[in-house]
Amino acid sequence: MNVPGPGRTARAVLLATGILAGCVRTAPVRYYTLPDLGDQPAEGRTAPPRYTVRLSALSVPEALDRPELLLRLSPTEVGIDDGHRWMEPLRTAIGRAVTAHLARALAAARVEFAEDATARDGADVNVTFALRRLELEPGRQATLEADWDVRWTDGHARSGRSITRAAASGPDRDALVAAAAQALAIASGDIARAIGL
Repeated sequence: MNVPGPGRTARAVLLATGILAGCVRTAPVRYYTLPDLGDQPAEGRTAPPRYTVRLSALSVPEALDRPELLLRLSPTEVGIDDGHRWMEPLRTAIGRAVTAHLARALAAARVEFAEDATARDGADVNVTFALRRLELEPGRQATLEADWDVRWTDGHARSGRSITRAAASGPDRDALVAAAAQALAIASGDIARAIGL
């Protein structure tokens, strides 16, 4: 009887392990952006803006400041969904979305997002936005809570808190991210009404 030596057995085990590892496929990582849910501004609008609105400061809680989606699994449990991630930093995605919503709601304004929170000069209205909570509940809803502040150059100011919910249209992550975008659009509408110019 021909019994393989220890070296030959070890090589066979390594080869088999390598083959099995090659057969196991890891699920691809999927990336998400906050979709633009509003109507586009009217084309051909040539009237110059009457005033400037700047989203001059935006903050996101440390727990949410990560590329992975953070899911609310139960009243006491959260989970990090490593296979589903934001395409860009969440702070940037929210800043772009709020800016787009305000630009549509305030037709007479030029609206901009200052990624540098210190850039506050030159705008007629400065807006700050502090995200307090963004809970993504798979198959159910997205809940957003944010504090915001609107300040005019003449010193007039209004502050508020938006707590919004939007139902997910399905069980997948696409539907959940779309619900988060809808909740953010509602909060942006609160800010636009506060500006009210």
